[in-house]
Amino acid sequence: MVALANMLRPSKRFRAFVRESPTAQRVARRVIHGLSDFVATRHYEAARASRRTSGWISGNQHTNSMISSSLRQLRMESSALERNNPHGHHYCYTMTNNVVGTGPTPSAILDDTKTNEAINKLWREHAKRINADGTRMGAHTMMWQACFGWVERGSALLLRRPMLSSDGLDIPLTVELLEGDLLDHTMNVRKKDGTRIINGVEMNARRRVTAYHLFRDHPGDFLGDTSTYDHTRVQASDVAHLFLATRPGQRQGIPWMTASMMALHDLDDYRDAERVRKKVEAALTAFVQGGDDLGDGLLGDPEKKAATPPFPVRDNNGEPVETFEPGLIAHLPPGRTVTINHPQGVGGYAEYITTELTGIAAGLLIPYVLLSGDLSEVNYSSIRAGMLEFHRLVRVLRQLFFIPLFCQPMWDWTMEAAWQVGKVPQRRIPCEWTTQKFESVDPLKEAKADMETLRAGSRSLREIIAESGRDPDDVLKEMAETNAQLRKYGLRFEWQQDVESPEAEATDNTETTKEKQA
Repeated sequence: MVALANMLRPSKRFRAFVRESPTAQRVARRVIHGLSDFVATRHYEAARASRRTSGWISGNQHTNSMISSSLRQLRMESSALERNNPHGHHYCYTMTNNVVGTGPTPSAILDDTKTNEAINKLWREHAKRINADGTRMGAHTMMWQACFGWVERGSALLLRRPMLSSDGLDIPLTVELLEGDLLDHTMNVRKKDGTRIINGVEMNARRRVTAYHLFRDHPGDFLGDTSTYDHTRVQASDVAHLFLATRPGQRQGIPWMTASMMALHDLDDYRDAERVRKKVEAALTAFVQGGDDLGDGLLGDPEKKAATPPFPVRDNNGEPVETFEPGLIAHLPPGRTVTINHPQGVGGYAEYITTELTGIAAGLLIPYVLLSGDLSEVNYSSIRAGMLEFHRLVRVLRQLFFIPLFCQPMWDWTMEAAWQVGKVPQRRIPCEWTTQKFESVDPLKEAKADMETLRAGSRSLREIIAESGRDPDDVLKEMAETNAQLRKYGLRFEWQQDVESPEAEATDNTETTKEKQA
C-alpha cells in the first residue's frame, strides 16, 4: 500500500507546474473533487449510486430556494389538514395550548421594586387595549392566535402601529397581528449595491435584515382588487416575524405538519375506504326468482309497469330498483337464480391505525398519546417519559423562538412608547417572562421533589415559583400579606410557616429570659 502511494505521488516538477498554471490548478481541483466523491461512495453506503439508491430523490438546494417554490402549496395542504383532518385539527390546538396556553407574562426587573410594580401594572392595563383592530382581544389572545398561525402556516407577523394622543390610550401604541402569507416569499432580488431580498425579507450588504416586503391585502382575500399583489416596504424595526429557523440564513418558516402531511392524507383515504367497505358489508342483498316480467301480484301503477323496459328488477311495490339498500329483497324475471352478497371483512384495522399514528406523531414531534388520545396502554412511567421529552421541546420553542421573536418586541415597543410620554423612567426596560406551568402527572411526587431540591440548595424558591407559571414577586408578596393577616387574627395552621418580625423575636427572647430567671 505504501509503495502504491509513493508511485501515485506527483513529482516536484509537476507540483511546480500546477502552482504556476491556473488551468492546471482548475484541472487539479476537479480531479481532487472527483476522487473525493469516489472515496465517499466507497465509504458511505447512502452516497453510493446503486440499485437501492436509484429511486432516492434528493437535492442540494438552499432552504430559501425550496421554500420559495413550495411554501404556497405546503400552506394550502396544511390548512386543509387543520380544517378537515381530525388529527391535524387536534395537533394545531394541542401545540398552541402547550407553547402559549394563557400567554407568557412579563415582569420588569429594575432595581426599584415599587417601580417594577408600577410598570407591571401599566403593562397589564395597556395589554387589554393593545390590539390595533379595537376589539377586546388583548395581548395574550394575540399570542395564542400568532402561535396557531405559526403551527399551521409556518409563520406570523406583528406590525407596530403608533397612535396619537387623541386616540385615548395612556400609551400611544397598538400592534396588528398579520398572517405570514402577507410576506411575499416569492420575492427574490439581488441589487448592485449588495442589497438582497430573499423570500420577501430585505437585507443590506452586511446581510442584516433591514425591511420586509408585505402585500397590501391577503393573496386569498375575496375582497381584494387589482392592488392585492402590490407590495409595501416596512422597516424591520416595526415588524416582528415569528418563524422556526432550523438552518442558518433561513428567512421563512414552513408548516409544522410538513413531514407528516402525506401520511395524514393517506390515513384519511384509508379510513374513507374502510368506512365504505363497512357500509357495503352491512348491506346484505338478496335476489328472488319468480313471477312474470311485470311481477305477479305486485303493487304499483300498471301504466308505469307497462312503460318499463322488459325484465326489470323490481321491489315489492313494483318500482324499478336502481340503487341497493340494506335489507333489500329484489324480484328477478324467470330464468334467474338467487344470489346473496357476502362481503368479506378485513382484519388488522386497529393495528394499522396505531402503527400509522405512531409514525405520524414522530414526524409531528408530539407523543402518540397526545395525538391520538389513546390512553389504553399508558401507565405513569411511560406517559411521564414521553411528556418529559415533549416538555423539553416546548421549552425550546418558548425560550428560543416564541418569546424573543414575538413577545419581546411587543414589550419593547410598549415600553418605548411609554417612555416617550413619561410613563416609565427609561427607554429600555428589562423584563423576565413567566410561562404557563406544565401540569404534573403526579402532583404529590412533584411537590416532594421540589421540596427536596429546595432543602438541598440546588434550586431557589423563585425558580420553583416561576415554573408554576406565576410571578415570584407577586407570590412572595401575597405570602407576606397572608402571614401578616394570620398573625393579626391569631390564626395558625399546620401548613403555615410563620415568619415573625425581628421585634417579635426580640420580645419572645426577653420573655424567655425572664421565665428562666424566675
